[in-house]
Amino acid sequence: MNACPSKKELGDRIKMLRERAGYKSRAAFAEALGMKPTKYQEYEMGRSKLDLAVAWEIADLLDISLDELGGRHFSAPESTQEDERRVLADYRACTPERKREAAQYVRERRAFSEERAGDSASYDRVVNG
Repeated sequence: MNACPSKKELGDRIKMLRERAGYKSRAAFAEALGMKPTKYQEYEMGRSKLDLAVAWEIADLLDISLDELGGRHFSAPESTQEDERRVLADYRACTPERKREAAQYVRERRAFSEERAGDSASYDRVVNG
């Protein structure tokens, strides 16, 4: 597991990502976030701790994941990737009719799992359209 970056490391990373996205100034980026430039500067300079809500806003504006914002390099286990690759290859080999059946089956299994987990609203949306 990757260690969390320090406030300074995260601030440096945010600055690099902001500049990579084409925002030349902190003020322009803060304005796009709907935040006071002085508050944003505190994050970028590593003086304030970034809370999750602000991190989401920054990541969304930069069109990146929270993992990328934090510098975390994450990939699914290879066994999962291989299973997904096989499922996708099998799906692509199906006729259109079989693809519809497979998609419906997956939706029903997901809804069943969500219902068992207590998310009846999701279950109703999937099952009842």
